[in-house]
Amino acid sequence: MIICLKSKITVFLTCSLTLASGFVHADAITSCDRSAALLADPQRKSEPVPFEKIDATTVIHECTEAIKMDPDNSGRFFLQRARGHLRMGNIEKSLSDLNLSIEQNYPAAFFGLGVAFLLGDVVEADYEEASLLLLTAYDKGVFWAANALAHLYGDENSVYYDLEKSEVWAQKFILEKRVASQK
Repeated sequence: MIICLKSKITVFLTCSLTLASGFVHADAITSCDRSAALLADPQRKSEPVPFEKIDATTVIHECTEAIKMDPDNSGRFFLQRARGHLRMGNIEKSLSDLNLSIEQNYPAAFFGLGVAFLLGDVVEADYEEASLLLLTAYDKGVFWAANALAHLYGDENSVYYDLEKSEVWAQKFILEKRVASQK
């Protein structure tokens, strides 16, 4: 998940505050959510925001405020702020936020970082790391990880190249996307 340095990353990485005792309730829809919700995030609280429509300055500000309000439950906000940093071109800050989100065990953060390692647009490609992160994301309910895994196994340059596995993951993605769209 790191800026549109190359446009293929956006394919994958395509709020009112509820205050109580000085924190944002983790389930509340925030300005951060409305500014940067990720399509691939099964725990998103609002409509997804396409990468190219992210207002980076607003996202970074709104998500920083949400994180301050509830730092112990801010995995979603770190993920969304990472998108803002990515849009602004702050690769290191975006990666840092993804890692902070992963530290809070936020499922879609595993997906975001896995895609970054898969594509090699903003970090050096590392198929082993991509595989581990994407499998973790999938196991945590991020069905978009199946699409990324299909690409990993379908890439002739990957040590994981296996067309049969690629097709299996592609079919999982198609099925789960269909199911999700019916909800």
